[in-house]
Amino acid sequence: MQFDTNIADLYVFRDQFGNFYLRRVCLIPPGRKVPGHPCIGPNRVLDIDGFFLVNQIVDFINSTQMKAETIPFDDIWFQKHEDEERYDVRQTDRYRSADPSFPGILAELRNPGKKRFRMLDGRRRLWKQQERGASEGMFYVIPVPKVFDFFWAVASPDDLLTHLG
Repeated sequence: MQFDTNIADLYVFRDQFGNFYLRRVCLIPPGRKVPGHPCIGPNRVLDIDGFFLVNQIVDFINSTQMKAETIPFDDIWFQKHEDEERYDVRQTDRYRSADPSFPGILAELRNPGKKRFRMLDGRRRLWKQQERGASEGMFYVIPVPKVFDFFWAVASPDDLLTHLG
């Protein structure tokens, strides 16, 4: 069986009591990166690994004409990468191309920093604003539970087959 990180689908599970559960699952082979904002291990927002598909959130923001809000940076937690990337992030193409005029994306979700908001998109834009002396910025705040419409559980192909029986 061939799996690709772009395969995202729904599956239905029926428990011993006859209850049906519908899950959004993205099959990720071990060692591959998730195709969105990762919520894995200690950075989980639920008791399962997963990710938020940011392009779906952007579509939601555009379709609802959501308005951005001013949020203090001290209220925002953002995930650091394993290499503690802030050390020389200014030298990367992603940082140089980050446009702080576009609002970031937040949600009031569980996070390791115990901050009010978890950042889902916009970390480099926030850093640019901080370098300019700003202490707050414009962000779209996706309400809970709506934000979970864009959450996908992550499973390895073997894990999924084990759970499906």
